[in-house]
Amino acid sequence: MNLQKLDFNDTNELTAFIINYKKENDIDIKTGMAESTNELIGNVISSEYSSGFKSVSNNKISGYIIMHIISFPMISGKELYISDLFICSKQRGKGIGRQMLQKAEELAKQNNCTRLMLNNNNESISYERLFYKKNGFKERTVFSNFVKKL
Repeated sequence: MNLQKLDFNDTNELTAFIINYKKENDIDIKTGMAESTNELIGNVISSEYSSGFKSVSNNKISGYIIMHIISFPMISGKELYISDLFICSKQRGKGIGRQMLQKAEELAKQNNCTRLMLNNNNESISYERLFYKKNGFKERTVFSNFVKKL
């Protein structure tokens, strides 16, 4: 199994993967989502501060990770933020997610980041399976994640 860097040729397939993932998990799909998702994927691919990798199985994307380098003056450094890490249900448990986290850590070290960070829904399968804890992440219980929808 090897990870491949996302490129512009992956945009439509990755968008289809995301839409299918949302359908399988009963997540609302908004009108125009394909177009906006394609644009966002393009932004990641062309940014010097963001990157993405995919896992391929049977010539189809079976998972992906999107990462961003963010400067944080309060921690006197940078962190690598993992905004997306999704593996299709049929490919889970095969080490793909672990390999993607290793790629994130490697990229963070190359960019002199002081930490990795991500958010994980407490009701998700990965949270229930303790995926991130098993891979060395610590859950902050004294920290709240606030969101304001616009």
